[in-house]
This record gives sequence, C-alpha cells and structure tokens, in this order.
Amino acid sequence: MAAPPIVETVNQLLNPAERAAWIGFVRSHSALLRRLDADLRRSHGISISAYEALIVIGQSDTGSLQMSDLADRTLLTKAGSAVLSRGWSATGWCGARPTRRTAAPPISP
Repeated sequence: MAAPPIVETVNQLLNPAERAAWIGFVRSHSALLRRLDADLRRSHGISISAYEALIVIGQSDTGSLQMSDLADRTLLTKAGSAVLSRGWSATGWCGARPTRRTAAPPISP
C-alpha cells in the first residue's frame, strides 16, 4: 500500500535528520495538547478546543462571532462551534443574540 501523499511529500522535502526532528515535533505537540486538554477538563470542565474558541471569541472586536467565522479561526467545524455555543448558553457562559445568521454568542462576564 502506498504512503499517503503528505508522507510522500515530507519524505521528498526533508532529509532524514529534518524528518526525525519534524516527527518529534508533531509527537510532542500532540502529547502537549492531550495533556493540556486533560488538565483543562479536570480543572475547569472544558476541552482545549472550547478554550481556544473562548479565546478567539474574546479577542474579537465585538465579543461575538458568526459560527462560520469561529470555525474558520479555530480547528472546529461549523457544527462543532454550534455544539459548543449551545453548551455555553446552557451553562450561562454566554448569551444568545438573535441574528439573521447563526452567531456564536458573546461571552458573559
């Protein structure tokens, strides 16, 4: 079975030492994200994805974003951003604002 195209590209572009460094970085990044996710879930009851979304919304000019904009600025899908928003509304972390398009509600203080 042939390697996926990204693996072939990495193999073509990087020499063995660079490839080893890249693989080490990817593995370290993955391990760090898993650890941060576990710590956030245990300490605050939110995932690393939810934390990233809260940061992105909080840094927006208006304190809110359209669901599609939130998805574009994070690794979330549009559906994933909607699920987070509904959960935040249910817990009181944010409040919904009616709009013509579905918006990620502003974060409550």
